[in-house]
Amino acid sequence: MSMSLRDQLLAAGLGTRQQAKKARDEENRNRHRQQHQQGRPQAGGPSTGGRPPPPRVDAAKLARDQELERKKREKAERKERAAQVKQLVDQHALPRLETDDFYNFVHDGRIARVAVDAARRAALVAGTLAIVRTHGQYFVVPADLLPRIRERDGRAVASHHEPSAAGSATAAAETAADPDDPYAKYKVPDDLMW
Repeated sequence: MSMSLRDQLLAAGLGTRQQAKKARDEENRNRHRQQHQQGRPQAGGPSTGGRPPPPRVDAAKLARDQELERKKREKAERKERAAQVKQLVDQHALPRLETDDFYNFVHDGRIARVAVDAARRAALVAGTLAIVRTHGQYFVVPADLLPRIRERDGRAVASHHEPSAAGSATAAAETAADPDDPYAKYKVPDDLMW
């Protein structure tokens, strides 16, 4: 007949009889506690057959869990939309230029710039090209791509001159000019480099 693991360890000299007795007593106490708790009827109702009562669901905890789940979903959706914008920009962005000529613009209250040549500068001013920011970088993209980008993330569009709005804004500014303005005869060009 085979010996128990406890007896084998004692025979090998890896423990003493006192340690084995102490471990056996602790095992018996734990087994007795479990049997006693399983047989005890639950307070306020009949015995559930040894099963613990269902956990009480706290309304505040449930609301907190729902709010956390909602925030996780929103974060996942934002991440997915950002990936879609990045993919659109990667597919349609014009190649970066290595030049010392820059197009300056204001984005989120800061002055930013992208490298351009004369043709790109004219297209940006005319509104046929736009500047989009994604994953911390600025890219020049065709303006016809902007509705698809704005649909996913409107904050990604950093700079775009509306073609029709620029002409009407200039005309409105000219008609609303102060007649006593000493600089009225000096016009500021649209493509002013600063």
